[in-house]
Amino acid sequence: MAIIIAVALLTFVVMLAFENGGSLFRGSAGTVVGSVNGQEIGLNDFGKKIDQQEEGLKQQGYTGTAARQQAIELAWRGEVNRLLMASEINELGMQIGKKELGDILYGPNPPQYLRQLFSDPKTGIYDARLAKSKIDETMRKAKPEQKAELNAYMNDLEFVRMNEKYNSLLSNSINYPKWYIQKQNDDNSQLSKISFVREVYTSIPDSTITISDKEVEDYVNEHKDQFKQDENRSIAYVAFSALPTAKDSAATLTDITKLKPEFDSTKEIENFLTRAGSTIKFRLTKNNSCGNQYYDFYFSPTYYSYSQYSLYTISPNPATSTLSVAVDEEKLSQDKIIKSNSQDIKEISILDKMGTLIRKQGFGNNIRKANLNISNLKTGVYILKIFNGKDFTSLKFIKE
Repeated sequence: MAIIIAVALLTFVVMLAFENGGSLFRGSAGTVVGSVNGQEIGLNDFGKKIDQQEEGLKQQGYTGTAARQQAIELAWRGEVNRLLMASEINELGMQIGKKELGDILYGPNPPQYLRQLFSDPKTGIYDARLAKSKIDETMRKAKPEQKAELNAYMNDLEFVRMNEKYNSLLSNSINYPKWYIQKQNDDNSQLSKISFVREVYTSIPDSTITISDKEVEDYVNEHKDQFKQDENRSIAYVAFSALPTAKDSAATLTDITKLKPEFDSTKEIENFLTRAGSTIKFRLTKNNSCGNQYYDFYFSPTYYSYSQYSLYTISPNPATSTLSVAVDEEKLSQDKIIKSNSQDIKEISILDKMGTLIRKQGFGNNIRKANLNISNLKTGVYILKIFNGKDFTSLKFIKE
């Protein structure tokens, strides 16, 4: 506010000085109107600037005392602005080079005054070459007063461009207070540099990690809150006894009795037992020309099926391409009935579920394990018939 008042007072003084031909300074030896930042404003130079402003106002139709006062005010403001800006520009080291001055005078946006003088009347296009030629000629051949006017004009253009640069610099800059810079420096001084190696857990194969049941149990006990679940359902049920009634037992006995004649007379025990089975297991022994056969027989009131007692294993089951048949050595060592019998694999037959022979393959002596290629079989259930030279064993497998 103090600066504004001081400038206003100084303007008032200058206006008084130049009213009525500058009578305020008449009869004195003073040649200085005022000073800005220690730089004096000379009376003669300031008077010329007033005349320039007044001439410009006359061209716009303004005359008289009011025009004179306005010219003084414009000239004074211009001088104060010029001196203040010159101080800032010099401190920043800003300059206008020859190339940039050429762009101001002859570039795509020339000053309005030059555009009016050197534009083609027909096309309105600015002739930069003609303008440069006339300005160069003036600087070489014109009178000193004309050269001085041209230099003053170009200085004004440079000053306008400097103002544009300065304003652009301010509008595109960011001001950080001193306390913020200090705080930022303090924060940066507390930062540390570290080096580390990052290993993604997915890069470690699961097969290389072994977790025991005890570790899982300990983890769950330590994080019980994470695994706690609220009750969200209820179950209603009805219990039925699975014990057979007298009627069920009588029906079962009748069904077994009906099966006995067929079982006694059949010559293909495997085909007969393929259609029978039970949830009650018991051992049957069948003597035939090939030796003894042992069967685990299953019977239920609604269906029959059987599984021959076997000292052989098949894997995998279900299978897709290869089926492996092997003697169950552990089971054989525990069996008191068949322990002395040879269980070498002599022959293997593959039958469909209706008992039709699909393939038969013989083997040599002392064969305890055999691999069968079943890739050409159709998908379904098959019977594997194993002959050890004395007894037959039938097992089911599934071809996928």
